[in-house]
Amino acid sequence: MASSSQYRIKMVSILSDKELLRYQEVLKKRTSKKGKSKTTNQSVQSSPILEQEIVPESSIEKTGSNKVFMYLQLQNIINVPYADNKRLFISLRHNNTNYADEKELDENTRLSAFAIPIEQYNMDVANAFSDEPVAIILTVVSEEENDATEKTIAQGQIDLIHFFTNKRTVVSTEILLYPTSFEHIDLEMGTCKTVWHVYSLLPLMRYEDFNNMIFITIESIYNASSDIMDIAQSLGVSLSFRSKFPNEINEFDTTKICTFNYLDRGLIIDQDTTYRWASISMDESHNLGQSTDCSISLHKLFSDLLCTEGVDFNFDGISMAKEEALICNLLRRYILDEVLNNILEAVIVYDEQELIIEVYDRAQPDSILLRGTIDLSIFLYPDG
Repeated sequence: MASSSQYRIKMVSILSDKELLRYQEVLKKRTSKKGKSKTTNQSVQSSPILEQEIVPESSIEKTGSNKVFMYLQLQNIINVPYADNKRLFISLRHNNTNYADEKELDENTRLSAFAIPIEQYNMDVANAFSDEPVAIILTVVSEEENDATEKTIAQGQIDLIHFFTNKRTVVSTEILLYPTSFEHIDLEMGTCKTVWHVYSLLPLMRYEDFNNMIFITIESIYNASSDIMDIAQSLGVSLSFRSKFPNEINEFDTTKICTFNYLDRGLIIDQDTTYRWASISMDESHNLGQSTDCSISLHKLFSDLLCTEGVDFNFDGISMAKEEALICNLLRRYILDEVLNNILEAVIVYDEQELIIEVYDRAQPDSILLRGTIDLSIFLYPDG
């Protein structure tokens, strides 16, 4: 899939292994029907998708695959605010796979390892961990309070995608847990430093063949109407593939790729320029434990953009110091192996799909407030 590093906004997309392989079969059937009426002198865009004779097992979702475990053993934690009548807990959470576990911290007891079950040789599972790091959360319960509710006081993350290889992995890593809210906690603390021993007894992948990585980000929406701006924190954004041709019942097939479920209203100049993980950033709390290593430059906010041909967006007329926008700055990340990469290239080259961006109220997701389309051909020739 052609790309150019000078372009900051690249709305590329990915489906699950099953959906991509199923869609490849649909395209091959259409190609077979169209091929009867075409001459042999066909262009590249109308040529059929090449069928893979051998598909690596790592690229197909397997039923009944073995489950192995990724173990995370807490070795040390520094700067923990131990106090009388307060119990501290550390938990791991991964929303994409519904994993959650919690253990109570004790100054004199070493914790047993967290064990995350992972289906072996499964690209969909690998992408679930690529799109979301495992959250590490420090909570406190005050025995003096009537409700005894756990309150989050620090959070960090560990990116496990590096462990999806065809080798056994054993590493020690340092993870920082950044303070969050101190409301009703009566604790003084700074950043906690944790040391983890991370290992698996068996390799997670059969082949080490990841050859591409896709980043999808939503930054900001400008010039939205006042009624949309007023419900900023209730909005969601979705990206989907939509067919350019109607199906048998005269409807356009749409396949959702991903969603971004948090936007905020604010001055353009005052925005947090660091991207956060979309999968673990669901509210207004901007904790460093949710942040990625990627960021935007306010000085280049409207530079090197791919825009609709013949449309003047009047970027020069936007005052970053005075005007507000719907600010998102969330990121999703996906990995591809050779098979999935080839299928996506074929989908784009065959020119039967377009990319749809929709903004909606999460309470009424079927009511679309804003909609736009992107021609997928720009990802083949971004410099053209």
